[in-house]
Amino acid sequence: MTLAVYARKLSEWPGDVVRDVLEGWPERNRFWPLWKELHDELQRKSAYRQKLKRAWLRAQMPPLRDVTKEQEQ
Repeated sequence: MTLAVYARKLSEWPGDVVRDVLEGWPERNRFWPLWKELHDELQRKSAYRQKLKRAWLRAQMPPLRDVTKEQEQ
């Protein structure tokens, strides 16, 4: 059951990040990871990617209108 839950949760993350976190886990830790530990490491490893995604999404948004100039006219 636990493996199925972990597999479902891990499937929500980019595969290369999951692989990197899981492959490095045995070298740094002695025990089976808590989900919180994996989640924290996944977030840390994918933080730069998330910043890039947010920047790209902001760049795709149309520019905001300057309503103060419209009100002056």
